[in-house]
Amino acid sequence: MKKTLSIVLSVLGFTVSASALELRIGSFFGMRTMNDAAIKDIYGEGMVLYPIVHLDLLAGFGLGASFELYDRSGTVQPYGESTRLKITGMEGFFSYSINLKIARPYVRAGIGSYDYEQSVESDYLAGYKVKAKKTAPHFAAGVVLKILKPVYFAVEAKYVPLKVRPIEDEVDLGGWRFAAGLGLAIGI
Repeated sequence: MKKTLSIVLSVLGFTVSASALELRIGSFFGMRTMNDAAIKDIYGEGMVLYPIVHLDLLAGFGLGASFELYDRSGTVQPYGESTRLKITGMEGFFSYSINLKIARPYVRAGIGSYDYEQSVESDYLAGYKVKAKKTAPHFAAGVVLKILKPVYFAVEAKYVPLKVRPIEDEVDLGGWRFAAGLGLAIGI
């Protein structure tokens, strides 16, 4: 038993020392879909921006964090009232990637804390404002392409299921994010 444990620890130690840690800092920008049809009619699909920090640890496993920002204005019918929806989220995640020299496909999953805020400028809805927070999982897959050391390019599809109940009815603020990004990869 001791011999087996020694061999396993030796192999793990060799794996950690043989594969240098890598820190990636970048930002993604792209399209965000909206699951709820009524919200989509008012605000459209919109764009999303999310800076990201990721640390590759060992044997393809890593962890990271990102911040997501979605901010849209729209018009509520039938009176043409101005409205604004803002969703921000702090996300933490675990990832797994396969290093294929120039390309690194990956999957990741994590949890995020999302703030959402909606306001309507209306004489009929004086003071109408929704401001709340919800925790939800998120899932992503993509590929990192090494351009020139230390610069990388990445594309990603991410899904966040975000169903909220701001007043009485449930609203589905979840959806897909299809984004591309640039960043720097730094060996540690």
